[in-house]
Amino acid sequence: MSPFGGGHSKVWEEFDPRPFLRPRHGDLSRMQAAFRASFQLPSASAMAVGTDDPGHLAQLVQALGAEVDTAAVSQYLRALHGVRQS
Repeated sequence: MSPFGGGHSKVWEEFDPRPFLRPRHGDLSRMQAAFRASFQLPSASAMAVGTDDPGHLAQLVQALGAEVDTAAVSQYLRALHGVRQS
């Protein structure tokens, strides 16, 4: 998959969102983990995606089966709010 039109691949080399899932789901790609966790950052019930490759959509649907670690997400959001306030 090519997030953001492929222009920011370095972000996905350095950032691993799988710790936001329970268990860590090492079998999912970083993009799949980011897609799944994004429903909690903030809470959302729908998301729009687009692709020319139906296989990419299948990968995203597969990621929906992963469980989000809400404690990790809450800790992350508290840290973000703390940075914004300082």
